[in-house]
Amino acid sequence: MTSSRTLYGICIDDHDYQIRKESNGKIVWVCPFYQRWYNMITRCYSAQQNKYTPSYEGCYVVDDWLKFSNFKSWMEDQDWEGKELDKDLLGDGKTYGPNQCLFIDKRVNLRLRVFMSPMMGVSWHKQRSKWRAYYSDPVTKKQIHLGLYECFGKAKAVANEYRNKEKQNLLSGGFIPDEIAGILLEKGY
Repeated sequence: MTSSRTLYGICIDDHDYQIRKESNGKIVWVCPFYQRWYNMITRCYSAQQNKYTPSYEGCYVVDDWLKFSNFKSWMEDQDWEGKELDKDLLGDGKTYGPNQCLFIDKRVNLRLRVFMSPMMGVSWHKQRSKWRAYYSDPVTKKQIHLGLYECFGKAKAVANEYRNKEKQNLLSGGFIPDEIAGILLEKGY
C-alpha cells in the first residue's frame, strides 16, 4: 500500500503501509510513528487546532521532518515506547526537529510544566477585592490556595516562592531523571 499526499500544503505523508486498523467501524490501532508525526504536524499547521491550543501558535517543524518517512526514521532510533515527544526541554519551545526533540515519560512531562509554565499563579478575587495567589499542580490538576493579598506584587511573590519550592522538591525528590534534571539546571530553570 503506497500512499503520498500533502497535509496543510507543505507536509508530505509518504507512508507505504497500513497506518491504522479498524474493526466494526472503530479504529482499534494506529501506527505509533504516524500518530506522533501527525499530531506534531497538526499542532503546528492546523488553524483549527491553534484555536483550541493557542500555545502552539508559532510552532513549526524543521524541513526534514515535514516528510513522514524522515520523522519515522529518526523515531525508530529513539527510546520512544510509552513516552511523549517533547520540544521544550532541548529546544526553544517552538521548533520540532531532531536536535530540539526527545521522548520523555508522560508523568515527567507533566511535572516539567512546573518549570516551563509561564503561569504566575495570581488572579483577581472579585468578591474579596484582593489578589489571590495559587499554585496549579500539573499532575493532580488541583489548585492550591496560597492566600489573598492587597498588593499584586505580594501575591506574585508568594506564588513564585511556592513554585520555586516545588521545583526544588521535584529536582531533589527523584521525580525527574538525572539527565533531564541536568538539562533543566543548565537552562536556568
